[in-house]
Amino acid sequence: MHRNTWHIGASLLACLLMGLVARGALAQRGGGGGGEIRIALLPVVIHSMEPRDYLQAGLADMLASRLGQHIGVGVIRVDDIQAAARSDEQARTAARAVGASWVLYGSFTQFGEGASLDLRCLRVDDDEGPIDPRSIFVQSGSLEQIIPRLGNMAERV
Repeated sequence: MHRNTWHIGASLLACLLMGLVARGALAQRGGGGGGEIRIALLPVVIHSMEPRDYLQAGLADMLASRLGQHIGVGVIRVDDIQAAARSDEQARTAARAVGASWVLYGSFTQFGEGASLDLRCLRVDDDEGPIDPRSIFVQSGSLEQIIPRLGNMAERV
C-alpha cells in the first residue's frame, strides 16, 4: 500500500508541476476580455482512504490547468472546502458568489484499486435560456489512469 501511495503521489506531483508551468496567471484569476467565459471550479468532494486535502488540491490544480489552456475560458478557483457542492443549487450559489457564469463541481471516489471522477458543468443563470447540465465522468482501474484523461474531460467541459 505504501508503494502504491508513493507512486500516486509522484504522479500527482509531476502533473502538478507540468500544470503550473503551462498555466497562465490570467486563466487562473478569471480575468481577461469581455468575451471570456468565467467558470468557477469548486472543490471536488473526495470519497477515499487517501488524505482528502492532498487529493482535492491535486485534482483542482490539474483541472484548473487544463481548463485554463482553452482560449476564452477564465478559471476561478474556489479553494474553500465549505464550497464543495453536492447539488446543482449549491454549486450555482457558490459560483454566483465569485461572479462566475458557469460552474464545475463533482466528486472523486476511490474503491479498492479503482477510481472514478464524476463532474457536472452547468450555467449559473438561465437568462439566455436553459441549457441542460453536462455530466462528465471517467472511471478507471487507478488514479494514475485518470490523470491523463483530465485533458479530455476539460475539452468536454
